[in-house]
Amino acid sequence: MLWMVPLPDSPPRLDSHSTEPLYRQLGVWLREQIASGRMRRGERLPATRELAERLRLNRATIASAYGLLEAEGLLAGHVGKGSFVAGFPEERANGWGALARPEALAAAGGVAIHFDSSRPSEDLFPLAEFRACCVEMLAGDGAAQVLQLGAPQGMPALREYLLAGAVEQGVAGSHDDVLVTSGCQ
Repeated sequence: MLWMVPLPDSPPRLDSHSTEPLYRQLGVWLREQIASGRMRRGERLPATRELAERLRLNRATIASAYGLLEAEGLLAGHVGKGSFVAGFPEERANGWGALARPEALAAAGGVAIHFDSSRPSEDLFPLAEFRACCVEMLAGDGAAQVLQLGAPQGMPALREYLLAGAVEQGVAGSHDDVLVTSGCQ
């Protein structure tokens, strides 16, 4: 049975003048609620819109706080259903949570991969290579192009390259067109 976490009678004290962003402050408060047991595993959190109205915050602030906790594996978001308390990883002894145990981490080379949040571990990002690419791109003549949104259909050179490959494979004709999309497109 699913229980919905009631809206807090005494909402968190958030300081809009703090150097810590509001979504992080809210995330810390929610984490404390889960750790203390006031929010239990399986309980549904208030919708972002509902909590935003109650706390008089922007809905994106609530969504960002939920996203932080989802990345940590403390919340599980389900499209159309809401966000649910998943609890702390050590509370989830069965299933995939067992992979996060120290002995499993040692066998995997110490890299934690949490499948419940659909986000890779920060340890897996090739930050040094990414920084080097950014420096190289911004130092070159193409920096102005990179900082623009670009053509709505996608970068022309990429579209031409993809079309040539599709024609070569016989899945497109020479008069076909390619549309490259990403993000909200």
